Amino acid sequence: MNEKIRQLMDELEVDRSITSGSIVIDLVKRQPMLVRQKVADDLIEYYEKEDFNLLTYKMHPYLPVTPVDEVFECVYIPTKANRVHNSKKTYDFPRGRLVKVPVRDAWE
Repeated sequence: MNEKIRQLMDELEVDRSITSGSIVIDLVKRQPMLVRQKVADDLIEYYEKEDFNLLTYKMHPYLPVTPVDEVFECVYIPTKANRVHNSKKTYDFPRGRLVKVPVRDAWE
């Protein structure tokens, strides 16, 4: 990456962490979601608690999902164009499948 671009990105100081209340995009469905809470520190802990393997479940091979990804409980945000998912049902996602929308940063 160009050093000037890297410097500009560092100056932005965008908070890329995901916490309760964060707005994220599901990289597979390309839909916005609200993060309700973190449910596991990594996929190994999640597997031990839920007996379910999120590492390979509906994952695209190019997504940066790893066993050390945190796991978040999310709810899809309904949009007019796409009401595929029930907005009252929650889903668990590994960090590598999510990208944070920097909504709070836009207001500062």
